[in-house]
Amino acid sequence: MRKVDAVFSLLISEAKKIHDEPNEAYWDNLDDSRKNQFDAICDHLINLSSALEDSRNNFSLTYDFDELKNTLNEFNQAFSDYPDFNFNKLIYQIAISKKICASVGEIPDEDVTSDFDFFECALAFTSAAFASNISTLSSNLAWLNPSSNDSLDALSAYEINIELLYYLASIPERIDFFSSKEILICPLPCMTAKNNALALLKIYMLTKGKKITRTIEYLATPRNSSINNYNPELNYAQFSDIVQIMGEYVDRKDVLSKYLSIYHVIENFMFKHPIVKLERARNGAMFSIREFKSLYKAVETNELDAVKSLMKASFPLPFNGSTIGNEVYSLWQAFLNQHTTELVDIDEFLSKLDTSRSSITDINSFRSFFSTVLYRIRCSIVHNKETEYHISSENYTNGCRLILENFYLPTMEELIFLLLAKENDVVWYKSDAIALWNKTAVCAP
Repeated sequence: MRKVDAVFSLLISEAKKIHDEPNEAYWDNLDDSRKNQFDAICDHLINLSSALEDSRNNFSLTYDFDELKNTLNEFNQAFSDYPDFNFNKLIYQIAISKKICASVGEIPDEDVTSDFDFFECALAFTSAAFASNISTLSSNLAWLNPSSNDSLDALSAYEINIELLYYLASIPERIDFFSSKEILICPLPCMTAKNNALALLKIYMLTKGKKITRTIEYLATPRNSSINNYNPELNYAQFSDIVQIMGEYVDRKDVLSKYLSIYHVIENFMFKHPIVKLERARNGAMFSIREFKSLYKAVETNELDAVKSLMKASFPLPFNGSTIGNEVYSLWQAFLNQHTTELVDIDEFLSKLDTSRSSITDINSFRSFFSTVLYRIRCSIVHNKETEYHISSENYTNGCRLILENFYLPTMEELIFLLLAKENDVVWYKSDAIALWNKTAVCAP
């Protein structure tokens, strides 16, 4: 196909189907008023088609595509059921042809490149469309939904390799505009390696700062059933860092980012708990920086054990006539009862974390299970090892969604606010400051 035909010929032929070869049966069924409206639009289309033919014959770039679009839009609104009328195809062609005419000084009398092809895909990126402008023709890609006005508008905003644009103008007869599916235009060799084309598209989009992951929002208000237990006379200032982290947690919308934020609070408690134990054992007396560092090293060396130790200390704390542990356990049982039809999904997700509900026999085994899953979810979000299960927006399964959104996030909220509400020997310092001395310090003579 010649480039000038790619720009103009389809629009000419489609317009002529309406004004030169009208469907007589359709026209006969219109009332007089609509016949007059149909004829008036056809008269205008005749003039627009004539101007299109002049532009094609003279390789002209001055055609008023907006006027043609407005006229076809008027026709579509009044006669959308007209036989063989494909409005989306025409809007696509107008968008691409207009972009070409605005991008070049002249249309060369040569054929459209045959170096590209396209395939359907389902990416649903928020940017709606993307096109590259790589100097090497065979390295270019374009992604769009040809049936979407938003996608066409987004595509038109890019600087696009002109040969790729001519190719886009040449393919509307091959596109299924009724399916509303996205397409990826890629170099011909990529048609045998479509995943490679998709990966390259994502690299190009990342380079331009475009978002290629979906946002999984979690907007629920934090749960704090212990709100009435807070006492203004207590020293909450010692938790200023925790309050700041929880502020970040509330501010974030993406569920995976929120999980990491709230885990930072658990992590803070993991380091704080052994220091609290030492501070209370010393009753405010000095202890050394060496001891302080030793406590940190113990937590850093085996984080899962540190999580379990924190939960072992937290679960026996009193709450509503029972304990925090019993409250968390009851939340777990209620969660399972609410999702009996989705237990297969839940178990499948737990198996990816190398855990199982079958390990739970009582409150103590539940505490170990709860701690392990809490820690392994964090690792699966943070780590991306070849040999390790990785939680991301791309593989956010139903079981993962249920565990994170319906149990762990609200339960961790409850747990943190419970630990903050009243003085306890798990995360509360008795003193306003910690007294430290350094065994390795050298005294002045």
